[in-house]
Order: sequence, then structure tokens, then C-alpha cells
Amino acid sequence: MALSTVNLAKIHHWITIPKDKRKAFSIKDIKMLYHNKLLVDRFFSILQIEDEFTKNSPNVKQLYTFGTKAA
Repeated sequence: MALSTVNLAKIHHWITIPKDKRKAFSIKDIKMLYHNKLLVDRFFSILQIEDEFTKNSPNVKQLYTFGTKAA
């Protein structure tokens, strides 16, 4: 069951990335990416920042990948 979960997580992550931009990654990177996204989105929620353009800025996307190696 654990291997199936790992494979599903990889598939879910790779489907959102175009084929020409896919790189090697680890489950740790995926876990860190989604943890950071949850944390940053939570900050936006608590601080009541609703601007979708702010969430799409390159600086926020850089926060999402903070601590990852390949994502």
C-alpha cells in the first residue's frame, strides 16, 4: 500500500507539469512543496489577502519551492 501511495503522489505531481519541464524529484520534495503551499495559503487566509494575482507572483511561487531540491 505504501508503494502505491508513493506512485500516486508522483503521478499527481507529474500530471501538472508539461513533459518538457519534468525533472527528477523525490517524495521528500513533493511533501515539502505541498507543505509549503499549505502554509503560505494559510498565511494568506489568516491575513485576509484575497488577491489572486499576489498568489501567482514569482515571489510566492519561490516560497512554495523553498527547501526542495528538484521541484
